Amino acid sequence: MIDTDPYLYVHNCAIRLFIEWKKHPQLIVAVDFDETLFDFHEKGYTHEKVIALLKRCQECGFYIVLFTASAPERHKFMNDYMLGRGIVLDSINENPIPLPYGNHGKIFYNILLDDRAGLGQAVETLTEVLKMIDNFTT
Repeated sequence: MIDTDPYLYVHNCAIRLFIEWKKHPQLIVAVDFDETLFDFHEKGYTHEKVIALLKRCQECGFYIVLFTASAPERHKFMNDYMLGRGIVLDSINENPIPLPYGNHGKIFYNILLDDRAGLGQAVETLTEVLKMIDNFTT
């Protein structure tokens, strides 16, 4: 019997992402800023696990795109904040490379890290993919 909702399962999402990586090794990781990377509400959150994961993605050559609802006037602060944590952003709210899609509102990404969009599952998926990549390349 066919599962009609295969992407409800982390492992299936990870396999799909791994297959995309084999085809296009520079995956695009979109990431929200406030409460995903930055303690906007000043509760003492460090978001260190997500930041460490992005550093690992950067080491693998993935594109890191900030996907935020913040006004453009805040983008310099965001970029500087990320640089201070050792992460170079490839773009903010736009595709990091020319693509035939994702140019009219919603950018294209292979995975989204966002506190309001299943951050835990996305982190788990991306972590599993990085392990698959490590196993594949060693």
